[in-house]
Amino acid sequence: MVALENTLKQGLAPYLTSASPKSAPEESGPAPVFATTSDATPQPTPEPAVSSSPTPAETTAAPSAPETVDLATLERRFWPRQVKLSKAVEFAIVINGQAAGKASVPAGMMVKLLEIQGAQLSVEMATGSAPKMISADDTDIQERVREIKSMATSSDSTSTSTDSSAAPAATPWVPMLQSRHGKNSPR
Repeated sequence: MVALENTLKQGLAPYLTSASPKSAPEESGPAPVFATTSDATPQPTPEPAVSSSPTPAETTAAPSAPETVDLATLERRFWPRQVKLSKAVEFAIVINGQAAGKASVPAGMMVKLLEIQGAQLSVEMATGSAPKMISADDTDIQERVREIKSMATSSDSTSTSTDSSAAPAATPWVPMLQSRHGKNSPR
């Protein structure tokens, strides 16, 4: 048994900081137990079997691009009230029906959505600016529509999951205030 332990120590010597057992600090716990085989030479580690099933890293697909919403067929209830510009847009300023100049609205600013016509949006900077047709790609409308649809879907699922035969919600109790003319006086 001692010869086997010495053989194991010699085989592990390149991996140890010191091959001599005297230089290693003494541990107060039990000595480590080595698994032994009948053959004193170290056995190579067997290669893991290759499985045909994908690993968890392979099954987790990279996040795909979000679904593109077809704006031409989008119901008006899913239209956002405002969209954020992704690039600068120049608007005409109108005062009393007359063009009074131009204003450049930088990227990141919110503009009011008036109409969706295919892939074009009619937007307005503020009251007093002329509506302008811009590309839907120049705004964050896709993200906003997806957010509105997800909120509508979640509220639809909660409203349909309730039992329709259940009693309607009770009206909350509201205490009457006392007037200066007496308790609950109608005056």
